Amino acid sequence: MRPRSPFAYRPSMAQPPNRTASGEYASVTVEAAAHFVDVDVATIRHWSEIGSQEIERRGDMDVVRLDLLRALGSL
Repeated sequence: MRPRSPFAYRPSMAQPPNRTASGEYASVTVEAAAHFVDVDVATIRHWSEIGSQEIERRGDMDVVRLDLLRALGSL
């Protein structure tokens, strides 16, 4: 009988347990966030104007925290 490899029961790196594909504190563009959360870009920009969501400028992109936006979108 062959000894088992120490890697035989290693979890897949493609799908780590208890983690989302986008990461816990992922920042995405406003347009991508609108698609992920199923709201309009104008709604995200309105939330930013009233102080509910911060839009950060990175180079030529406007990005938002996806986890916070998902929380707002579920209300």
